[in-house]
Order: sequence, then structure tokens, then C-alpha cells
Amino acid sequence: MLPSRPPNRRGDISALSSENGLVAATVRTYIPGTMHIRRYNEPDLPAILALCRQEGWPSLIENPLRANRVLTAPGVTTMVADEDGMVIGFAQIQSDGEVQAHLSLIAVHADHRRRGIARILIERGLKEAGGLRLDLITDGAANFYGALPHIKMTGYRLYPGYTGPDRYEPGLEWEDGRKVKKA
Repeated sequence: MLPSRPPNRRGDISALSSENGLVAATVRTYIPGTMHIRRYNEPDLPAILALCRQEGWPSLIENPLRANRVLTAPGVTTMVADEDGMVIGFAQIQSDGEVQAHLSLIAVHADHRRRGIARILIERGLKEAGGLRLDLITDGAANFYGALPHIKMTGYRLYPGYTGPDRYEPGLEWEDGRKVKKA
């Protein structure tokens, strides 16, 4: 019997043709042992901020000292995917250590996606943080999370005291956390 492929490990095979018509195949796949999942350390911060910049997430980038406090706060577990000494992904999970956990942030470098790294960060992060389940909200990765065992629910991100335009409903304005006008 042939050994089965590890679950959720996708090989990417691409062929490159040379001018003389010869074809060379390049196989890229996740090889266990070349990547390490570990807890965050302060020297990882510049790479994590670069990943946040790649995703267009300003909250941590704005203040690196605050970012380090956020990633190491009580009840927070931040995991890092490290390959050959380079941080290629991270996940930040908040947990009560027993039942509830929340995936606050997760990012994988664009060159390293579709290798199962995010899934591994989530699994190891929840194990390290403690909890029976992991809640999250997403504005752009529903297909990824939908491929994991889940129960789909409705969620909200609240901004008490917010003043400014509504992100999703054109013409709606907020002032001090209250709807004030709709054009």
C-alpha cells in the first residue's frame, strides 16, 4: 500500500520551458522540519510589523512599543512560523486558558501561502493558549476559515465612541458612537 499524503499539504508543480524546448519541472511543497512554530520573542517584532504592513493593518505599525505589549499581554499567546531564521507568519490568540479563545490576528507572508502554515499556526496557537474553541471575525478570508471545522455565526466589531463615515453603508455617518445622518 502506498503511503498517503499528509492532510492539507499541497504540492505546487510548475513547468518552465527553455528556448530549446526542454521542460524542467520545479516542485515546491511544505517539508516538515524546515519550518518551526514557536512562541513570539521581541526580536520577531520587525518581521511581524512587516507582515502587518503587507496586509494593510495599521494598528500595530503605528506604535512598535505598543505592538510588543499587545503581542505579549496577559492572556495573549502569539505564535510565529519561522523558516530558516525568517519569520514567515504569526498568529495572536487571546484566551481564558480553558474554554474561550479568540483569533485576533493571523498573517502569512504572501510568498509562503497555501502551504498549511496558517492552519498550523491556528492549531498550535489554540493548543498553547488553551481553549475548546476559537472565535474570530474576518473581512476577507471566509473561504479559508470555511474550510476548517466550524459553526458559522454572525459577528460584529464594535467601536464605542466612533465618529466618522460608516465603512459598509455609504452615506451613513457616526458621531460619538451614534448614527447621525444618512445622505
